[in-house]
Amino acid sequence: MKRLFFFIFLLLIPLTVNAEGKEAKKMVKDIHWLGHDTFKITGEKVIYTDPFKIKRKDTADIILITHEHYDHCSPEDVKKIQGPNTVIVTVADCAKKLGGKAKTVKPGDKINVEGVEVEAVPSYNTNKQFHTKDRGWVGYIFTVKGQRTYIAGEDHPSCINIPLSFRPGIR
Repeated sequence: MKRLFFFIFLLLIPLTVNAEGKEAKKMVKDIHWLGHDTFKITGEKVIYTDPFKIKRKDTADIILITHEHYDHCSPEDVKKIQGPNTVIVTVADCAKKLGGKAKTVKPGDKINVEGVEVEAVPSYNTNKQFHTKDRGWVGYIFTVKGQRTYIAGEDHPSCINIPLSFRPGIR
């Protein structure tokens, strides 16, 4: 079922990207959905988001982790894609669980990681007690090949106008 949803999602991307989205269409071939909230994005760097149930060893340049839940912050899966120079960008409660080069962020932070601009934005649910705003969890807006991309981690109540937006928290 998840594969069917992802396939339909890929078919709809050309219909849903805005006028700036021509670059987004080109970028789609560099985005690999690996399940749940895990994406591998290749460009200037290899970026993984919320690695979970990773099946193959790989080496990420950057790992973006949105929050501490086991299916978003999995130390075992991080190890499968973590090399000696991998930079992990995450919130404080996740950084405590992980080894290596970790950069801790909070909502509103903007950092440059290995030449990639990364902005941490608030990510929470208004209808769930376990994804509340006070936790300080984040989504990320980052730029690869000149294309801004948003990964939510969890649903966020505001509308972020980014041509490529992945909001796996939406059910």
